Amino acid sequence: MEIILAIVVVAAVIFFGALISMGNEHQRKAIDGLREQVVLWAIHDLQIKREHLVRNVDVGPIGLAQ
Repeated sequence: MEIILAIVVVAAVIFFGALISMGNEHQRKAIDGLREQVVLWAIHDLQIKREHLVRNVDVGPIGLAQ
């Protein structure tokens, strides 16, 4: 009887460990996706700001901003 209980406990620990591992992998993939979206957003934001500056900043003949 004790051996059966020990086997059930070990099987449950292994099962829950596998579930936690799968959950961690799922979260890692989600976080990687968010990180990629943030990088793309930051790049796009910088491009917009650069275009805005190009339109609004006048550079004189000596190369100094006026």
